[in-house]
Amino acid sequence: METRIIPIQAYGFSAMFKLRELAPVLTSAGATEARIKERLLAPLGDGWVLAYDFGALVFVGIGAEDEKRLLAAVMAQVPREPRPPLTESFLVEVREGAAAEVRFDRVVVPRLDLDVVDIVALILAQSVSMDYYARDVEEIEAETDRIAAYLRERGRIPGRVRNLVQFIGLCIATRNDVISTLALFDKPDATWESEPLDRLWDGLYRMLELDDRYRAFEAKLRMFQDNLVVLVDLARQRSTLRLETVVVLLILFEVVVMVWQVLHATGHG
Repeated sequence: METRIIPIQAYGFSAMFKLRELAPVLTSAGATEARIKERLLAPLGDGWVLAYDFGALVFVGIGAEDEKRLLAAVMAQVPREPRPPLTESFLVEVREGAAAEVRFDRVVVPRLDLDVVDIVALILAQSVSMDYYARDVEEIEAETDRIAAYLRERGRIPGRVRNLVQFIGLCIATRNDVISTLALFDKPDATWESEPLDRLWDGLYRMLELDDRYRAFEAKLRMFQDNLVVLVDLARQRSTLRLETVVVLLILFEVVVMVWQVLHATGHG
């Protein structure tokens, strides 16, 4: 029974892709065509290149040299990456007559067609994007811990309220990115028409723990956001107290001036 092993390599970027602008980049770098639907599909030889607008690029059955050339072309299109793209590898084992199943590092399928490619590539694209967001969440967590330590040691909030508000905005933006990458994706249409493909999707989704990772990210970001909102309220109360103190002092100053004027006028009289 013939068996083929098809490598899959996924790359996660911080930038969002504009698929219509990326299509000519891939075709000029060697892909035969580029078809855009909910994702960009560019066949190359016996393999495929798939790009997703949330910032993921997946190579299915593409040789090392072609992958390197296409990746360089895409990275030249998005030059403002804060760090190198994260990668995730997977395998598709094509075994004639085998039942579709998900294993630790691969899926086994009886044949490799575009429906299988769509399912595996999308799940892997989401997974590598979640890895990228994991680093963002770690950085947010480190900054939150720093603010908490400062508050515990010195009893006051570091920096200005504006900085805290901007940090809250970063938490919200990261949370929205995570949701748009994972939570808003429906299953591919093929899974509604084929039970084996539906099982393949569910098996990959569970094996890569996308739902658990998403919920963990969302819970952390919500906690960070809630804690920072409390800090902003405390900072605003501090600012309000200072303003009220200044107003009271000004009133007292005016009263003192009035009393002095009255006494001065009485003395001259």
